[in-house]
Amino acid sequence: MKTFKKTNVMKSFAVALFASVVFFASCNKEEAVPSENENITAKAPGELNFQPPGSALTMQSCPETLVNDGCNFTSGTGTDLQNQFTMVSLLNSCRIESLSPGCSWTSTTQTKLFNADLSNCCFSAGSLNTQIDGWKQMAVSMRPGSDYVITGYQRINGFMVTAYGPYRMVISVTYRKKVCSRLPAEPSLPIGTQLDK
Repeated sequence: MKTFKKTNVMKSFAVALFASVVFFASCNKEEAVPSENENITAKAPGELNFQPPGSALTMQSCPETLVNDGCNFTSGTGTDLQNQFTMVSLLNSCRIESLSPGCSWTSTTQTKLFNADLSNCCFSAGSLNTQIDGWKQMAVSMRPGSDYVITGYQRINGFMVTAYGPYRMVISVTYRKKVCSRLPAEPSLPIGTQLDK
């Protein structure tokens, strides 16, 4: 029985390893993984873009031509790995939540972490926007309660899960509790009362 279990585990591991190799072989191989110390440089107003050192092969295989309007990528192509800092910036720019009318902030905050796996493949602007929207939905699904509002995102760190990937970015989401005033309830009428028309 133990031999059977070991064989199944080894087969499962081999299949997972093969799938990882095939997946990442279809993407760029020699791209530099950006460090947390590298800077985000502004090309022009509204065109924030992370500029890591890259080889000629990297630039030819996936031109880093992404342009954004401060909320979304509007055109171009790029890899999620190279643009991870900009993607978190876009989360903070337009994917936080505002306080509803009639509500006020409390001093209670909570933070939660989630993982965002980056594939280092070449994506269109629209595909990267979809990826960012997915991260926002992840933050919404982890909300501590309906009275908490998403107030910010922060990239905590990033690392290679295995030698073949994926590159995993850890994002912290900050939630702040709100309190909302209730509208006065309408007086109830006795059963059988007819309203004037």
